[in-house]
Amino acid sequence: MRLYLNAADSQSPTEVSLDLEIRVPERDTPPNGFPAVLYCPGLRGNPEILNSAIIEHFSRHGYVSGVIRYKEIQPNTPEHSWVRPLDRVHEAVRSIGVMSSRDDVDANRIGIYGLSYGGPVAICAASLAVNIRAAVSVAGPGNGWRMMRTMRSRAEWSIFVAR
Repeated sequence: MRLYLNAADSQSPTEVSLDLEIRVPERDTPPNGFPAVLYCPGLRGNPEILNSAIIEHFSRHGYVSGVIRYKEIQPNTPEHSWVRPLDRVHEAVRSIGVMSSRDDVDANRIGIYGLSYGGPVAICAASLAVNIRAAVSVAGPGNGWRMMRTMRSRAEWSIFVAR
């Protein structure tokens, strides 16, 4: 089962929406719910194909799985090319909250999985969300500051740091 959520967080003073795709295993829900995993994607690639394939893999193996469609990579949004690392971390933490509140999820068995630039996002989110029991970073950058700097011109970097 595929669910596409665009949930406003009632605890957020700005009511920022969260775009989250969730897949639920197609089998009976265990008494305590399914374990869950949130996938944090990287910066590039084909998100529609890769992201869906990854969460489908987790779902086939008995996990409620989710993937965030980060705001800055949404087409036709202002500044869609700006990557704000802490915004991604906060979206991941909020997504974990949404997933853990589901009746079909065992809130004591939640993990987070990040690929490439999503790796450090997953690790940072795991340090903030107390209900994350496992975190995996695959091929994450070793120096995020340097990576972010090399993606921008000097002028763009100055603007980015000022934000």
